[in-house]
Amino acid sequence: MLFASCTDKATMVSKPEDTQEAKQKLNSLALDRKCQVTPEMAKDVAKHFIGSMDKDLANATIKEVIPITDENGKVCMYAVNFSPRGNVILTADIRNAPIYSFSTTGYYSPQTDEGTDPFSCMINEAIAVNKLIAQDFSSDQMRLSAGDLSGHSWKDYDPMKWVVLTECEKPEDSYHDPCEGQPAKKRLPDTVLFQVGPLIQTHWEQGKPYNCYTKHPLFQKRFATGCVAVAMAQIMRYHKYPKRYDWDIMPDECDGEYEDMTEGEKAVAGLLADIYFSVKVIFSSNDGTFMFPEEAVHILKFKFGYNKKMKLSVGFDYPSIKNEIVAKRRPVFMCGLPPKGANRGEKQKIFWKGDIKNGHAFVIDGYKRMIAGRRIDCEGKLRQNLPADYLHINFGWKRTDDRWVYISRYLE
Repeated sequence: MLFASCTDKATMVSKPEDTQEAKQKLNSLALDRKCQVTPEMAKDVAKHFIGSMDKDLANATIKEVIPITDENGKVCMYAVNFSPRGNVILTADIRNAPIYSFSTTGYYSPQTDEGTDPFSCMINEAIAVNKLIAQDFSSDQMRLSAGDLSGHSWKDYDPMKWVVLTECEKPEDSYHDPCEGQPAKKRLPDTVLFQVGPLIQTHWEQGKPYNCYTKHPLFQKRFATGCVAVAMAQIMRYHKYPKRYDWDIMPDECDGEYEDMTEGEKAVAGLLADIYFSVKVIFSSNDGTFMFPEEAVHILKFKFGYNKKMKLSVGFDYPSIKNEIVAKRRPVFMCGLPPKGANRGEKQKIFWKGDIKNGHAFVIDGYKRMIAGRRIDCEGKLRQNLPADYLHINFGWKRTDDRWVYISRYLE
């Protein structure tokens, strides 16, 4: 609505609904600030968690804390790297499940090209899901069932910060805090209830010396074996089939130079070369090689003699993946594809059927269910939340990049 004063100056008067919408946005921003996890909180929780997962890391020192941002530059996660090894990636909003991913062997290194790096795409996917959860958290029904949806919460994970954490949840209509902000008497270790895997013990990759025999006949130089070949080879090594390969001499890792490779390393390189030259290669270079995932299934069935009923499904079918690992003890071949048109440096998501050239093949080979945030509260009662599920991913980039990743109930 526009009013003109006697001075001929126009004054804009907001509609009531516009004012209400603006207030809601301001309230939402204020709540976001209250719910923001600080780097100090992230470090404290990460240190407690990594020590629970590996007793040898109970006294590990924090090497660095890396903020992970969304497309607007807002901090949505923290990556905490430890020395000598291990890392934990945590969400930065206490309305989300705290631990997104962790590794007791490797470290997290930010990728410069987030349009093609698969784990960065997974992180972006998780950030998008977490924002939806945080938005829905404003409703009483969502707040009451938050444990069912997220599996565990920051409130349970960091009891020593009880006052800070409950500040986000005001008004307190949906929660009763018998301790009235007092810290827990004792924090208990995080507990693994059930675990299968990691099934695959190999930590192979695409470069030297694995690509010793992938010389292109026209260019006479070695190309990367390709992520599809590495994923296939590691699954074949797990099953030790077909029998014509000497599986038992193949090492879990290969670190030799081309000129002094062991017989076992040569056997690994030979297997990868067999796959490389069997699968239809679309393009190949020193940095990477692309093959159609459908070709992998075809070759496994008709060249290497695997089950003819094998098929490649589209999408992320969590119940089926869990069943393959837990019930059948079989690692799962997976290919994550960012959407078409992904620009370099753009924050993209994964598990889309889209840009095949920027995709990555990897293996899901483990399942873990755990309870975190266990503590004795101020009244001496044991407090804990619902179990949380994690899948283990072997990315085919040596041991440093293999990790456990949290599966949100929103993705099931």
